[in-house]
Amino acid sequence: MLPLSVGLLLAVPACDSSSPVVALPGFDAAFPPDQGASVAPVDDGGDATMTQTDSGAPDATLPAADAATDGGSALFDAPAPDGAAPIDAPYEATNATEVDAASPDGGAADGASDDSTDASSAGDGTCDLGSAANFATDQTLSVFGTPTYFEDGGSLPAGEYRVTYLDGCMMYGSGQGWTVNAYDGEPDSWWLIGATTSDRIVVPPGTVGYAPGTGAYANFGDCVTASQMVPPVDFYFDGGPIGVWLQDNPYTDNTAGPDGGNPRWELTLLGDCSLVSQ
Repeated sequence: MLPLSVGLLLAVPACDSSSPVVALPGFDAAFPPDQGASVAPVDDGGDATMTQTDSGAPDATLPAADAATDGGSALFDAPAPDGAAPIDAPYEATNATEVDAASPDGGAADGASDDSTDASSAGDGTCDLGSAANFATDQTLSVFGTPTYFEDGGSLPAGEYRVTYLDGCMMYGSGQGWTVNAYDGEPDSWWLIGATTSDRIVVPPGTVGYAPGTGAYANFGDCVTASQMVPPVDFYFDGGPIGVWLQDNPYTDNTAGPDGGNPRWELTLLGDCSLVSQ
């Protein structure tokens, strides 16, 4: 208990306007005692200084690739996919076989799946059209040649689109590394396509390369991490179905991602969902 000599209430005798100003403990403002407590004391407080941290993406360090094969020369340890020339050497046009696309409106073939969902607004003036991936396994490698479509193969409006890598990797041949695209286009890579495989729109984002240390990775998880750092790709499309398809020949020497973990992408219409037929 506080002693009676210490208290919050002060008995102040009446005084005239020349009375001295009294400052109460704990407050910055002072007032004449004849005003009593009718004037609220003001605590000016301290101006809090706000600090701002770097809100950007963390500085990422890509994991070191495992190149310890045959003296550590990873570039030449991994054979080029399907007989193509090494990355740093010119190559002749290959006889990569084109696979006729399944009818977009007929759904995916057995063993393949499009993981798309109904169009939904992203809340920023764009429209999320879901994701798509090929679900070939090591027991059904030929399924890699079957296109899979966003929005169940429905026709999409003309306009600006964005494709974003989500997850998944594969190998293009025995002794190679985990990657998404062996090349940035022909002869061995994924494509966004229209109604047929000859209607190639753009190579979707992901790692590029087939040998560990030159774009591919000895570890599946390292490939996914590196691919997620590749920025999305924006493109204009004239309208119709949009799917993903792997250009490769043959498909039977590939290695599928574990547990169905082949490359998967998300498609976004850079416009309102009202443009998409429901």
